[in-house]
Amino acid sequence: MHFVILGNGVAGMEAALALRARDDEARITLVSAEHDHFFSRPALMYVFAGQTSLRDTEPHDRGLYERMRFERVSRRVASVDAPGHALVFVDGSRLGYDRLLFAVGSKARPAPWPGAEGTGLHSFVTLRDLEALDREARKGMRAAVLGGGLIVSPDNVITPDIPLANIRAMVEACHES
Repeated sequence: MHFVILGNGVAGMEAALALRARDDEARITLVSAEHDHFFSRPALMYVFAGQTSLRDTEPHDRGLYERMRFERVSRRVASVDAPGHALVFVDGSRLGYDRLLFAVGSKARPAPWPGAEGTGLHSFVTLRDLEALDREARKGMRAAVLGGGLIVSPDNVITPDIPLANIRAMVEACHES
């Protein structure tokens, strides 16, 4: 049996570990174009702040995939050929499967007002988001944090230049509106 898991985040990794526990002989493939190793998304804020490295956000050692005999495919999926039981990648190549699990996570919701996209406006969910912030952020720049949840809760925002009370007020104001 070949299980293909689309996504290498917490849901994908936990599914792969559960499948391996149930079936020691199964072929298990994790597909993700983002990163070769499972990492903690909430910890990206600490990577951005320079308090830790991306590798330090990986809760499992890098030998886990080999020990568990997980295959990794680092490609972007263009479509699913459900009748043919195959993923079709952007480059046209295919990967067959017996069972497919979608563990693709979430996507940032765009702000609902005009002008909410463009230079200097970022979401903060993926490694690509982190890379974009790293390219644009400069010491001494001012920032407004809109949103909530674990990654952008007032107590988790890391910036030495803005007092925590001001950040908490900005985030709480956004939640009220």
